[in-house]
Amino acid sequence: MTVLVMGATGNVGGAIVQALRDREVAVTAVSRHERQWPSGVQGFVADPNTPEGLVSAAAGVDGAFLMSGYAAEPALLDALSDAHVVLLSSSSAQLGAAGNAMGGLPPQV
Repeated sequence: MTVLVMGATGNVGGAIVQALRDREVAVTAVSRHERQWPSGVQGFVADPNTPEGLVSAAAGVDGAFLMSGYAAEPALLDALSDAHVVLLSSSSAQLGAAGNAMGGLPPQV
């Protein structure tokens, strides 16, 4: 089993990477910059604001932890259609105009 973790260097993503490694689950860790990763973690350097930037990171993963509100989200979700996906949506919480379908309010009737 391999799990893709978006935001792998952040507070939440970093904790998820550590928890998965504690359970000996292989991780594909997405970050914007090259860095050293512990054993069992494959780094993937990409900018989540690039629409197709994360598609190739989805190859061969069984699960994914994603953060919403990035341009790469729609294509990445398509690429992960057979994977179990967890989406951290608080990054798309209403702060005015929502540009993200996951964080938008339903239409008023």
